[in-house]
Amino acid sequence: MTTIFLLFIIALITAMICTRLSIPLAIRLGILDQPDGYRKTHEHPVPRFGGPAIFTAFFVPIILLLYNAHRSFVASVLVEQPRQLTGVFVGASMALVLGLIDDRYDIRPRWKLVWQILIGLVACMFGFGITVISNPFGNPIVLGVFSWPVTIFWFVACMNAVNLADGMDGLAAGICLFVSLTLFFLSLELTNVLGLAMMACLAGSILGFLVFNFPPARIFLGDSGSMLLGFLVAALSLIASKKAEAALALFIPIVALGLPIIDTFLAIVRRWYHDLPLSSPDREHIHHMLVTMGFSRRRAVLILYGFCLLLSVAALVMTIGHGEVVILVIVFLLLIVYTSLRVFARVTFRDILNKSLQNEDDRRRSMIALLATNRTLSRMAETVSLDQLWQECYPLFEVLELAYARLELCSQGQDRKNIVWEWRAAGAESIVPDIMGKMDICKGDRRADQWLGRMALIHEDKYLGEFLVCRLAEQNPMLAETSELISRLRQKMVLEIIRLESTASKN
Repeated sequence: MTTIFLLFIIALITAMICTRLSIPLAIRLGILDQPDGYRKTHEHPVPRFGGPAIFTAFFVPIILLLYNAHRSFVASVLVEQPRQLTGVFVGASMALVLGLIDDRYDIRPRWKLVWQILIGLVACMFGFGITVISNPFGNPIVLGVFSWPVTIFWFVACMNAVNLADGMDGLAAGICLFVSLTLFFLSLELTNVLGLAMMACLAGSILGFLVFNFPPARIFLGDSGSMLLGFLVAALSLIASKKAEAALALFIPIVALGLPIIDTFLAIVRRWYHDLPLSSPDREHIHHMLVTMGFSRRRAVLILYGFCLLLSVAALVMTIGHGEVVILVIVFLLLIVYTSLRVFARVTFRDILNKSLQNEDDRRRSMIALLATNRTLSRMAETVSLDQLWQECYPLFEVLELAYARLELCSQGQDRKNIVWEWRAAGAESIVPDIMGKMDICKGDRRADQWLGRMALIHEDKYLGEFLVCRLAEQNPMLAETSELISRLRQKMVLEIIRLESTASKN
């Protein structure tokens, strides 16, 4: 244990020195996090250059240990694992480079994801692999040919989870510190010497960085630091839990990473529920919500540290107990997720169920509307008169849940009186168009809201007339495809009107 403690101290001191030197270097290179008054509320630009310091602090004690391999049992164990050590170094270097480029040039998310997948693939090539999935209720699930895809997903998920948690001074680094300590004690329980050495280096490098990153932070992790820590957590968790029982090997680091996983889950649910893009930034992460509740940044970070400590204890308890203990931990985590949904995402399971059912109903309605549109367009091509053309549109109007539709064509006769066709849904007979082209919808003494579409029918700069549709807002929510389907109907209507008028002129 003396060697393990020395590794921790060397990593701690190295991290403090390198982090202090990184601050003026980042300022000189222009790698700064600029405040935006929304998500980034710090008063002045802050360097975001934590990756190189943590990278150096993590590998310096390992290199020193290997240089004196004949003097320590721990060093001899590391020497016997050249493939895994090389894999950690190569993968960590790739993650660091990705983060540095992103900090400097702001890489697009899709290219960042491609690079993350490549990092996971490299890790697999160096022997890192998830061969079973934890199953606390029975035998573990053997992955077989799916081992590499699941392993790649694990690396990508860890890197993005840590990156997502990096929204407040000291938060992401603190989470990774608690994860590293959890895996350190797991390695101690399993007498995993390689895991002990790696976790001591990781914990020391993070703690040394936190001296300057704890609020108010003098330096941020940046993507270079969050990507690096995400990779190291993913890789070292597989090393630390290698000797654990198959059913617990992956479940323990997942529990230890509970905070960023829950925060990511809440962000996905929140944005899905409100129909927002999953990549859209907001100020509704757990750490933002705590500040909104009135907690200072320092106190909010300490509260989240306490939550991480609770999850770490739960993960360690799983290594001691079996069966019922694991089930109790799962129930405990489900209660946390339920509470987090109510408090931080302001969504209940009933809301999620209703939204899911609504989405399923919308998919069914969209499919019916698409089929009805294709059927109507096909039948319109077979019509022999304008009256028949208009009547073929009736079924589509009903499927789209329109209340009123009108077709007005410019007459080519001597009286110059326009020809008008109208359609009204059952119960909408009181809808009457006024001279402004709007719709007065009378229902007793109140006016109902409406959605109105008024489209000109034009063919090769020739004005044919006007197509107008109206839908009541109090009906079922309008499908996103409604405007597109009506536009297709209008285009087909123009072509068929030209065809029928051309046929009539020839006769």
